[in-house]
This record gives sequence, structure tokens and C-alpha cells, in this order.
Amino acid sequence: MFEISRMGYWKEIQSILSTLPVIEAWQPTSVRIVTQLRRSGNQYWLSCPDIGAISIDCASNQISTYPIENIDQTEFGSFLTFVWFPFAYQLCGIQVIHASAVVNHTNNTILAFCGDSGAGKSTLAFGLAKRDNWTQIADDRIAFNAANGEPKLIFIPDRIKLRPPTADYFGEEPFGYDPCTWLETPMTIKTIFFINPKKDQAPHSRDQYEIRPLSKADSYKLLLSHAFSITTQLQENNQKLLNNYLGLLSDVNFFQLSIPTDFNLLEDIYNAIEAIVE
Repeated sequence: MFEISRMGYWKEIQSILSTLPVIEAWQPTSVRIVTQLRRSGNQYWLSCPDIGAISIDCASNQISTYPIENIDQTEFGSFLTFVWFPFAYQLCGIQVIHASAVVNHTNNTILAFCGDSGAGKSTLAFGLAKRDNWTQIADDRIAFNAANGEPKLIFIPDRIKLRPPTADYFGEEPFGYDPCTWLETPMTIKTIFFINPKKDQAPHSRDQYEIRPLSKADSYKLLLSHAFSITTQLQENNQKLLNNYLGLLSDVNFFQLSIPTDFNLLEDIYNAIEAIVE
């Protein structure tokens, strides 16, 4: 979505940033350093003294980068892609939701799994992608625009990150960080499962997993709870966020998926999911 250009170093734009008020300062859950959001006209700035800064021009889809002088460029690029990108998208009206996703090759429809960290999003998407007709396109986030009523999927870089128990189950290396596959063909979001891990259940019991449809009202609340949102201080951005998530409700089917925390019934769960989305 964005064209990225290296424009200079952090020290060269510190005087500019010092004149702009901080709209929001937040610490993403995945890192331990604080990012600050500023605005100058139609241009947004994200900055962190330990990393550098970027300016975001939504009119031209241009990101200009200003890393600190001694930072490893791979580290800066990773921070830009996996920490700042979701918020840059959201500032420009493209919504990003915390979810893994697979695409079905027979009809190019997307099945997504929303849940908190460790709920099982990666496990479900990775395992389903090992079956016929499925490809994993997201492990942690999907970007979309549903402002016109039809959810349009938009590319955002992502990588597969399997925790050790899941990697061991599938015979893979943990935290391998292989990039997710992206298909150039148009894809439509059709089904979203909200994962609710079950704990302390008797092993091998058939009632360890449960799938039930959700109302539009409940689904909307859950969608917003998993949305990437950088600030509530920008009214126009707030309205775009709310409208885009409302746009998902008309054409997408929503389910709550309660699953055990072990892998004993995983293949049964895959079968049940495929039966629902066929």
C-alpha cells in the first residue's frame, strides 16, 4: 500500500517534531518502548527516540523514514513493518484487525480467526492451510476496507510465528518467521471465528470444543475489541473505523469457537470448521 523512501536521520527532524503537539503516546504490547503520534496538516508522524521516526502522507500513500544513526537497518525495517505499519494503515483509513487468516482456493473467500495472544489463531490457520484448497495469508493481522459495503482485503506484510507447542505438534521450527503467502487475486472476507480457549476440561471429551453463531451486535463489539486503533483523539479516524467495521456485518458470518488448550481434538475442529464454511 505504501511507497517507502529513506529521507534522512532522526536528528535532522527532531526540531520539527518538537514544534508539534503529541496527540497520543502509547506502548504496543509487542514491544517495550513508547511511540508518539503527532500531526502536521494531512501528514502524520510516528516517532520513538530508540528507533527513529516516520512521516505518513495518506494522500500519496507515502512513508518517509528517519532512523536513528546507529540502528541496524534490519531492526528498523522490522519495527516499521510489524509495529508501525498497522497504525499507519489505520491513520489512512484502512482498518487492521488482530487475526490470522486462510483463503479457500475454490472461491477465493477468507476465513479469519480473531483472539487474544496465545488463543490459538496461528495454530488454527497453520493447520488448516495444510489441508487441500487452503493457503495461510495472515498470522497476526489482516487489513481491509469495507467503507463501500463490500469488505476488500488489502495487503499488509505478515509472518508465521508458531509457539513451541504448536511448532512441535506440526514438526516445525518455533518462531520461524516465514512470510505469509499473499495472492494477487481478489479475495473476500466471508467468515470470522472469535476464539475462546477452554481450560481445565476433561481430556478427549467431545464437548471440549463448541462452535456457535453470533449475533451482529455481539460480533460488532468483538470486532472493535480486536481492532488496531492508535488513538481516539481524531474524530474523523474514529468515524472511519466504526463505519468500516459496520461494513463487515452485512456480508460476513460470525461464530464463537471455544476450543481446548491441547491438540487432542484439533483435527475434529478443522473438520467442523470446513463443514461450516463449505
